Amino acid sequence: MPAPVRRRDRAIGSGEPVLPRYERIAFEKSRLAPPGQPPAAFVCPGHPLLDAVIDLTLERHRDLLKRGAVLVDELDPGGAARHLHYAPYLDYRPLAEGDPSLDALLDHPQCVWLDGDLESRAQRYAVADVVPQHLKEVRDTRLALIAKTEAAVKERLTKEISSWDHHAEQLKLQEQAGQTGARLNSMEARKRADHLQARLKKRLEALTREAQLSP
Repeated sequence: MPAPVRRRDRAIGSGEPVLPRYERIAFEKSRLAPPGQPPAAFVCPGHPLLDAVIDLTLERHRDLLKRGAVLVDELDPGGAARHLHYAPYLDYRPLAEGDPSLDALLDHPQCVWLDGDLESRAQRYAVADVVPQHLKEVRDTRLALIAKTEAAVKERLTKEISSWDHHAEQLKLQEQAGQTGARLNSMEARKRADHLQARLKKRLEALTREAQLSP
């Protein structure tokens, strides 16, 4: 591992250190242990190697990253804003050798909309359209998960409650018939059923509050 990366980790790291050498690294969990290969370190946000490389890159190239790069989108010459979802830049291309220079492109009449107000236009569009759509997607996903959890909780605890209710009644009948000596009496079985009922009520109330607080 390059010395600058290790030194940066010692400066910013607070957990596991960057190792001098990694036999394998992977960025996807499915590739951590492929057949016939040694296990890989899972490099993801929070991993010391990734944190050190990002911090070092920002220190050395922050100005270039802020200026960005020129990528060409072949669509929408009119400049209308639209939500392109995940990683749209993967479909863009850099300026080719035969393309006009950046200054020539900006002087073209079709690029008149690329003015100093472009960033604020993008921000307004994001606030008015992209953010509400994203919040709706997050909320719908969250509510679906809560509903699924609620159904699973109801099914599991209702079965347990029913089982202990039945067990309590059976024990009560045995006790009334003078058949004693069981490790558990009807009162204790009834307490377990009541405890599960209270637990079910508390869990469902918590899920309801969680659904109400979803964005």
